[in-house]
Amino acid sequence: MKRIIYSCFFFVLFLIWNCHSLPATVIWSLPEDLSTAAGTALRPEVQINNKGKGVAVWLESVGISQFLRASIFDGFWSDPITLNPPSPPNTIVITESFQVAINEEGEAIVVWAEVPDPDPTPINIRAATFIDNLWKVTEDIAVIPPTSEALPQVAIDSKGNAIAIWQAIQSPKEIIQVAALPHHQETWSTPLTISDDETVVTNPEIGVGKKGNFVAVWNGDQVIRARALTFKSVLEKTLCSLIRDISIPDPNVLVFSPALSTNNEGQAAVVWSQEISSQENSSIETRMFRFEKGKIKRLSEIVTLAEATTINGLPDVAINHRGDAVAAWQSTIDSSGIVVASIFRKGRWGPAQIISSELTLAPIVAIDGRGNAVAIWTGEDITVPGLPATFANTFQKGKWDTPLQLSAPDNPALSAHVATNRRGKTIAAWNRSLGITMDIIQASLTNLRE
Repeated sequence: MKRIIYSCFFFVLFLIWNCHSLPATVIWSLPEDLSTAAGTALRPEVQINNKGKGVAVWLESVGISQFLRASIFDGFWSDPITLNPPSPPNTIVITESFQVAINEEGEAIVVWAEVPDPDPTPINIRAATFIDNLWKVTEDIAVIPPTSEALPQVAIDSKGNAIAIWQAIQSPKEIIQVAALPHHQETWSTPLTISDDETVVTNPEIGVGKKGNFVAVWNGDQVIRARALTFKSVLEKTLCSLIRDISIPDPNVLVFSPALSTNNEGQAAVVWSQEISSQENSSIETRMFRFEKGKIKRLSEIVTLAEATTINGLPDVAINHRGDAVAAWQSTIDSSGIVVASIFRKGRWGPAQIISSELTLAPIVAIDGRGNAVAIWTGEDITVPGLPATFANTFQKGKWDTPLQLSAPDNPALSAHVATNRRGKTIAAWNRSLGITMDIIQASLTNLRE
């Protein structure tokens, strides 16, 4: 009986905070707990394929131990499992960064960087695959110097072949490396360096197109760069493609935080922030191109989405199979952070629009097959000023809706992430605090077409 009363109370509370958020067209499901209150769960990442199968991955700490957990959505969420192998005795392993990808067959892959403590010790780049409804840890991808940032990313094609990318130190310079994993295999190919003689490289991104084509993007020496890859060329180390400049090299211009999105037709969209070195304000820039057969083609003109009249940064972008796209970024107006977004349709970017009130963390975006879009971010709780909460806003029928608070009131919520598929089915996830040492991962579902 107590559980029934509690459920009714929570549902009424959910309706109340939705009313405070003002009416929104899209209806989100009640938040569902993916993790338990046994420790601190943080930084969820979600993906969903066009058949509606999804995956969530997050970091979880229990005492001094740190784990990478995963749950599969296939109509309902599976019990979470631990991906990283047990730590050696008397060793604390810190999982610094990770990413998950899923293909149309429901096969998923996660990559992460593990840093054993105490430092300095080498960083292990590791992976786990979800194939035939089972998680399996593969062999280590690479071992890199301890001073590297790593920042591993991964993409998987329709055949289950995957390419991972990361950043490493090769004194006296930094390098971008990749490795390939054939479908149903456990051994990754030998790491292959794809950057050139740049001194500083960071923020690697990887995307997948059609027929085994991939593309890598990274932040080089004051320029955003890209290189087309094929799975075969990485596997066999026969890479012969050229590195292309996505931004315009300029010694007086600093570029930051490139974000990449690709579709299965071989189209790519890149957004980044940039500033003139003598100024404080920054702009948001974007460029689109195609990639196939190991080549980057049809580079568009660079488009400025936000002028450098204020501080703009931490952009994200998503592109669908028709080439429609959405970009969103964090902007500062009168010392207050807001979310600004732009929609790409019919070959051009629309005007930048403010889609939130205040925010504290950068937005994440997703777009469905009809051009409906969603942005998610961390803002201020509608009932408790100063308390962080998870918000979403949706773009439908040519306009943005009213921001809606997804997380429950009165408890801090951070690190929001979102993904949608071609049919509009959408998963959002965030971590919600239950106390000083307890955080859980929650998720909510919606459909952008309903």
